[in-house]
Amino acid sequence: RSFKPVIDEGGDEVVGWELSNKDGTLMPASDDQAHFDWLVVTGSGVAHPRWTSAFGGPPPLAAAVADLPPRPAAALERACARISKIGAAPVQVLMASLEGDLALAYSNLPFSVLEA
Repeated sequence: RSFKPVIDEGGDEVVGWELSNKDGTLMPASDDQAHFDWLVVTGSGVAHPRWTSAFGGPPPLAAAVADLPPRPAAALERACARISKIGAAPVQVLMASLEGDLALAYSNLPFSVLEA
């Protein structure tokens, strides 16, 4: 549950990313490559402060700022600051396919379980 940038020898360019799972074990990119070339973030969760209340510890992407060279660190800090202002309305979704007696029992429930 952490990201760590791999920095070039000059100390000013990110050349990859190391990813660790929740127990801190490094996840290799492949048998012969220790780090990943790219880090693709597809949601705000790893940068949002709500990470701390859900999983403990700082949001992984926000924590990675400390290990970055100045230029990308500043850009990531700005992005994390914007992300931290995004509100949330958590929802739970259950999708099921029911047939026969089970479907009939479900459709006869005395309340609506669908809100749109």
